[in-house]
Amino acid sequence: MPAKNVLTISPLLPFADTLAAGLLETHKNDPSELARTVIFLPTRRACKTLHDAFLRQSNGKPLLLPRLIPFGAIDEEETVSALALFDEEDSLPPSISPLRRRLLLMRLIQQKQTEGITAEQALQLADALAIFLDESYIESVDFNCLKTLVPDEFAVHWQDTLLFLEIITSMWPKILKEEGVIDAVDRQVRLFKSQAKHWRENPPDFPIIAAGSTGSQPATAELLDAIAALPNGTVILPGLDRAMDEESFDAVEPSHPQYNLKHLLDTMGITRTDVHPYGTEKPKCSSERFRLISEAMRPALTTENWRTMEKVSAEALNGITRIDCQSSQEEALTIAMILRETLETPSKTAALITPDRSLARRVVAEMNRWGVTMDDSAGTNLGLTPLGTYISLLGAMALNNLAPYDLLACLKHPLTAGGKDFGTFRHLVRRLERNYLRGKRQGDGFDGLEKAVSKEDSALTEFIQNLKIRFGDFTDLMQNGTPRPFEIFLNAHLSAMESLAQSADRTGAERLWIGEAGQSAVSLVTDLKDNAALMTAVNPTEYLAVLTALMRGIAVRPKYGMHPRLDILGTMEARLIQPDVVILSGLNEGTWPKNVTADPWLSRPMRENCGMSSPERKIALSAHDFVQAFCAPMVVLTRSVKDGGTPTVPSRWLMRLDAVLSASDLTWPIGNWMEWGRQLDTPKAILSFQPPKPNPPVDVRPRRLSITKIETWMRDPYSIYAQYILGLKPLEDIDEDLNIADYGTLLHKAVEEFCTAYPNKLPPEAVEKILKIGERQMAEFNFSAKANAFWKPRIRAALEWFIDRQKERIHDIEKIYCEQTGEIFIKAGCGDFKLTGIADRIDVMKDGTARIIDYKVGTPPSENTVIRGYAPQLPLEAAMIARGGFETIGKRTVETLEYWRLRGAKDGGFIRQIHTTPNELTEASFNRLKELIDTYDNPETPYLATPDTSVSLTYNDYNHLARFAEWATLDTDAEEEE
Repeated sequence: MPAKNVLTISPLLPFADTLAAGLLETHKNDPSELARTVIFLPTRRACKTLHDAFLRQSNGKPLLLPRLIPFGAIDEEETVSALALFDEEDSLPPSISPLRRRLLLMRLIQQKQTEGITAEQALQLADALAIFLDESYIESVDFNCLKTLVPDEFAVHWQDTLLFLEIITSMWPKILKEEGVIDAVDRQVRLFKSQAKHWRENPPDFPIIAAGSTGSQPATAELLDAIAALPNGTVILPGLDRAMDEESFDAVEPSHPQYNLKHLLDTMGITRTDVHPYGTEKPKCSSERFRLISEAMRPALTTENWRTMEKVSAEALNGITRIDCQSSQEEALTIAMILRETLETPSKTAALITPDRSLARRVVAEMNRWGVTMDDSAGTNLGLTPLGTYISLLGAMALNNLAPYDLLACLKHPLTAGGKDFGTFRHLVRRLERNYLRGKRQGDGFDGLEKAVSKEDSALTEFIQNLKIRFGDFTDLMQNGTPRPFEIFLNAHLSAMESLAQSADRTGAERLWIGEAGQSAVSLVTDLKDNAALMTAVNPTEYLAVLTALMRGIAVRPKYGMHPRLDILGTMEARLIQPDVVILSGLNEGTWPKNVTADPWLSRPMRENCGMSSPERKIALSAHDFVQAFCAPMVVLTRSVKDGGTPTVPSRWLMRLDAVLSASDLTWPIGNWMEWGRQLDTPKAILSFQPPKPNPPVDVRPRRLSITKIETWMRDPYSIYAQYILGLKPLEDIDEDLNIADYGTLLHKAVEEFCTAYPNKLPPEAVEKILKIGERQMAEFNFSAKANAFWKPRIRAALEWFIDRQKERIHDIEKIYCEQTGEIFIKAGCGDFKLTGIADRIDVMKDGTARIIDYKVGTPPSENTVIRGYAPQLPLEAAMIARGGFETIGKRTVETLEYWRLRGAKDGGFIRQIHTTPNELTEASFNRLKELIDTYDNPETPYLATPDTSVSLTYNDYNHLARFAEWATLDTDAEEEE
């Protein structure tokens, strides 16, 4: 067996700079030989990193650089022609395009399972099937083994799974043959194996170096083995642990960072003693750092050695900081501060390395506070870009027939212009929202908008017509519901997108299809049109779901605008780099490392029987990346203790490091970053905000109030000030749903109509009659099926209870008066004050007295609250009757005050009667009102916000204006019903 030339670069050394320095030193006397050298690297990012390293090591001098080739580009035409890698007879069929592959697998799944599966579910299964297919190619699994894989002891459903897998064992190979293509991973595996064979038989005459790969895939390992055996070939491994004891190295499990390297050495037939270190540079941090991480990553079988190991010295923690933040937002701010501090030192570099893309986006946002623009070079899926959200929002708006929230979300998107300049368009959208989309929906689609918008509002009428022209056809198509070819939906969608995105100075196409996201979207649309015939007919919901899923699968990476000294990288992209400051973030279980998910197709024993590797091998790669980055000179480790309020679990690597540090009597340096982050957003002083005390002139103070507002005036004068003096009124909610207030209004109208029709007697079948009234009212309120199912039983119970009470009372009643409007004038120092009111119900009794009834759907006020004067409605109505304020009633004595709660529960409702003598209560309430009027006729009296918080209003639309929460102290001893 020929000797294998295998070297390794310690994690304590910067891989790219060490490799560049070593090659420059080796070829310093013959630069042309360096130019002939071919270097294979794991990724394109690694090639750029090594390119930059050569420039640093040469101090910017001109160089004839070696040819840098990522492993994934070995089959590209330029590489093949330049290096003469293959003979003509070894050429392979082209690889199938990723989208065509997904759609073909999706169609096969739909044919295999025709019932109970949507197009989106079929696409998800296709993606899962594609992953399994790629794993099979990588592991060189023979599909014939699947046919004999399920013995009797396995569950029956596994046999069903194997029947489903016939898609890839029988149907898929036939399709590939018909298409004249092969899978991309299969092609790469064949290329690597063919290349290894070719070089073994025909060694090239130029130096070949494979650097930075762990050989985790069998085909890659075979190629590395062939390169290592070449006379002028070299394999340089990243971070082989040459110091680990043999017992531990032999015991490494599939999740260990050294597992893939050990497996590669076994494939090559060599041992660690055959691997020599590369590079003569002195490490920038102590060897104790590597011993610390090596001990922490010790295989589970030998962790008992922690009790007897030589303690790690404090030198291992030089340059390391660990920060456990309370939330993801705090973690992002802390990271942003560290990145910003790096820029204070000229030429100093830093990189955030994390698999958590959400955290990366937060950091980008936080950096904006200092005007530092960054991009996540790991990319963002197309669906999360502004263009992707615009596509989704327009689709959702059409699918939901212009539901107000969906309509506004789309119209307020930055890419929406509707053929106008942005200022004009935004102004019209705001007017539409404020004037016509708040409150109850008038109807669906453009018909609903046209019904809602006043015909006198010509500008908005024209605006609605303009929108209808631009995306009306697409909306009609999405509302039709008939399954159609995918391309029909797509073409209508694209037409609506470009039309709606058109501005006053640019076409929609000019605004949409630009930048990295625009180019990615164009590529997706082009591929979809080329392959749309592969998809079965879809309904509108399936169309939008499939399009959204396809966009999620496309990563948009920035080509320009990256910061020259700061990087945000994924774990794979970060391989081989070592900036001055490395921030390792998102160190929680499930994030880094990611949880190992169960194979949807084969159980672990079945995978093992097929010769497939353990899923934990992916964790080994992630662990190796962590170890490499951990050995940088300056390292910051961060995690969030909670994520969205949910407690998190520290990464297993952090817990292992904690164990080793504890055994060595060491603790983490934590630094002051988190405290500085908190101070950053903490004001120098917190001002004590005092309750507002507006004191408007007397001549602008209201001289007329309704009875219901008297209670507000007593409990929260500021609300009266805001509503009647400032003229502020709360806006209704957008697309307001039917609620408890509508329930109350419906019941009020139902009992009013019934009592007006039968003011002094009950008709036969009274229950049936009032229920018919209730059903008609529900129809007028346009109750949805869902709302109808919820409210109808409650309305029925309340109305039946009402009729039962009528039967008990009707014989004493002369006549029932409903919704009576009244008013009286009260003499005051600054002129008459007008008190108005509408009484729900006044019963004139046969003895000439009156009874006042107020209907409630919520909890009525307690008798004590009424007596204390904080619920003066009924007493003041009685005072108005006593003074002839209700013309139809005349002056009468009120003997009874009652609240009827139409709650609609099992018992239907209940009556709360005020037992205090009505005349005394009436006069007391009236006198309190006169005192209140006189008080506010005094120009020195301010309109205070909730003077007594123990009796604050249950519902208050103006608390936010008064900044109530900033100064109020709630009285927990207030009455329970209040």
